[in-house]
Amino acid sequence: MKIIIFHLPSIRSGVLAAFVFLSAVMLQATPDWWNARGVIDAGAVEEDSAMLSQGQLKHVTAKAIDELNEKLSGGAGVELTTLLSSWTAAHPDLDDTTAMSIGQVKYIASLVFAELVASGNDEPLTAGDNNTKPSALLAAWNVPGASDNDNTAASIGQMKYLFSWELPVVLDEFDFAIIRYRWTAAGGDDLDTRTAIIQPALDPSFYDNPAIIDVGWARGSTVPNSGAAASEPYLAHGGDNRDDGVEAVLFDLQKLRADNPSVNTIEVRLRAFWYGSLVSGNLQIEFETYQGGTMNQVGFDFVNSGGQLVDQIIVNRNTQLQQSGDIDGSEMGKLIYDFNTNEATITSPVQAPQGFAALSALSVSEPQQIPRSSVTK
Repeated sequence: MKIIIFHLPSIRSGVLAAFVFLSAVMLQATPDWWNARGVIDAGAVEEDSAMLSQGQLKHVTAKAIDELNEKLSGGAGVELTTLLSSWTAAHPDLDDTTAMSIGQVKYIASLVFAELVASGNDEPLTAGDNNTKPSALLAAWNVPGASDNDNTAASIGQMKYLFSWELPVVLDEFDFAIIRYRWTAAGGDDLDTRTAIIQPALDPSFYDNPAIIDVGWARGSTVPNSGAAASEPYLAHGGDNRDDGVEAVLFDLQKLRADNPSVNTIEVRLRAFWYGSLVSGNLQIEFETYQGGTMNQVGFDFVNSGGQLVDQIIVNRNTQLQQSGDIDGSEMGKLIYDFNTNEATITSPVQAPQGFAALSALSVSEPQQIPRSSVTK
């Protein structure tokens, strides 16, 4: 059994403690590892157009290396590990206030992207509106003869964009999952949730209205919600919590698999919005999974009796969508179960937040040739 709470900060030895934190960003685009590893100072004024310093670039790179070392079987790789060691040996560095160029940021990002691609984690960056993958940026940066802006000063926003990747969260084999949407008054009031099975496509007769396939307030309370199949649902909504606290959905993977034995992949889509007031927009989604036992509803929640807890994982999310009406909500990611590996992954939503600097200078350029020593001194 593993229990992971992604909002808890990790603590390194003091070698990098003096590096300057980044300013806050629009939270709907913030990868979980930024919060978990102390990449940003949420209380700071957002300055995405400000100059990026060497210390800030080192700080974020060191945190990225921590994330790769923990999540990838091969770790962060030789080049990044060696680079970090050279920085640690030279700390403190009086040049950490020096402005960084686009080429230097691209060089560091290319090392990280190479590890992401090699490990099969070539997923779109979570910031921006074009679903850009690390492999696409690596290819664009290696187009010969393209306009080269590598000596231009880089901004904090540009660096944030390149580090807005997220490694998937993996859940071990389970029979039942409780999906809990959690929020406090600091995030907002009356969060409404939308949870749906989008793969496989279920029989339209399973729904009172085939155009509405999710559970939540003003939608269905179960899936299926029509006919005899409704007595043993795949999804069950715990009810509409109109204050703060929790709103839960029970996912019976065991039943869904029994009824669809030839299906190899199941996808559950997660959405949410604020029906009441919007404050920060912050919320969390908890995934608590079990093998065996029986499931029972208690209030807005569900509990397992007699089974074995497998995973308990919390991810941070944010939605700025507020409307007092029946709408589909903002994307909060997906739960994807692969029966070939008997594992599930929790994906992050790809959104287009405000506050990130324009990236035309990073879109296409020749391979940057600035030597490593110009970053590390």
